[in-house]
Amino acid sequence: MNDGPINFYFLSSGFCGTRFYHHALRLARNAEVWHQPGHEEISEVTDLMEQRFAAGREGFLRTELAEFPGVRRRMDKRLALPWIYGDTLNWMRGLGLMLYRYAGAERLRLVALVRHPVATVRSMLAHFRTDAPVAFSDVALAEELARRWVRQYAMIAYQFETIDNPAVCTMIRLEDVSLAQMRDLYHFLGLEGFDAAAIGALLENRHKEVRHSHLDESTVPASQEELRAAWRICAPLAAVYGYAEDERLYATAPSRPLPPPRPANSHTPSSPHPVILSSSDPPTTRPPLVKLFEQQAVGLIVRCPSGIHYINQAGGPICFWLSAEGAFIPLEGAGDDTLRRNLFEHFHRSREKTFMRDLRPQDADFIDAALAEHGLGFITVYRAGMGKTWDLFAWQTWDWDDLCASPWEAWVPVRVAAPPYDKLAGVLSGIDVADAILVWENSN
Repeated sequence: MNDGPINFYFLSSGFCGTRFYHHALRLARNAEVWHQPGHEEISEVTDLMEQRFAAGREGFLRTELAEFPGVRRRMDKRLALPWIYGDTLNWMRGLGLMLYRYAGAERLRLVALVRHPVATVRSMLAHFRTDAPVAFSDVALAEELARRWVRQYAMIAYQFETIDNPAVCTMIRLEDVSLAQMRDLYHFLGLEGFDAAAIGALLENRHKEVRHSHLDESTVPASQEELRAAWRICAPLAAVYGYAEDERLYATAPSRPLPPPRPANSHTPSSPHPVILSSSDPPTTRPPLVKLFEQQAVGLIVRCPSGIHYINQAGGPICFWLSAEGAFIPLEGAGDDTLRRNLFEHFHRSREKTFMRDLRPQDADFIDAALAEHGLGFITVYRAGMGKTWDLFAWQTWDWDDLCASPWEAWVPVRVAAPPYDKLAGVLSGIDVADAILVWENSN
């Protein structure tokens, strides 16, 4: 494919200024620049490529775009455009090498966008726990996010080393953003119409829609312990990208060391706020927050004052971490995955899916029918919360309780009528009606 304008893609972890670059590059006269590359297939393929890279580079190297016909059709349409097409969102990070083989050096440009890993993890922590308690310090979560950064940027670096073509690949750092950097980037991508005044105004703009990665403001700012733990994991690879440990990133961070284990006979009133626990966390008196991310079945979180909070990824491409207090009941046996697959495929294959779209009436109808088909007709979608609108760029105004009470992919409020005696027991025994959340594996 040697004829026609180029396609360009940013490869990154996210939380590193991608939205700013989207706004700055879309000013070009000869390009169509997006910040959402088509999440249905591409997010799934990106996750798969990360898994293959982690399992061994041989499988990663052997992967060709022909394995993913939906993604290939999308790329063919973009390569057929009479203008430059680009995308800045981070979901292309695993596809650079196969796109290079498919499109060729004359039709592709790849930009690795990187930010100091400590600053990136700080933004990730702010994103994932906007309302955690003030005393909360989760080193385990910070380490998990740091390992994610390492996996993703090791994969990006390997793709660039394999391609080994400076005419196709370039690396930029968010810390170096300037008019000069943007002018060089316009030249590298073949973009026309560099507007120094407009881009200068964007550089001064602190609105979240423009500088979307700067999620440093949080109810609970990242602690020194969390940030230093992240650096210990990221340091070797960070040096490859030109980063050293920066004490300034710790200067304004509070110190919140993890509490020591309590004596067995001690008693402290529990906090009303949930925390995420892992096997390495010391005992605490706060209610645990149990992750259902790897739950390979459909289940119910029956709302009740259990003291245990459950969290699931939901909402498709927006991928909320929603939580509810209650008791969890799996709805499928270990050998029957049909209901989960049906629900997963319905939402994953929907071509009408968009960011921040909750359930439609036809989605609720599908869920009710699928439940009835599996002998679970006493569980029905609670539709009172459907039809709300959410402004993605005004996320700071969202009511989190309202968000958790609304229906999303993989997180659907339901009503449970009195079940047949042979279906469910335990927490549902003897009830007339119960409120619950129907959960399964989110498609992103």
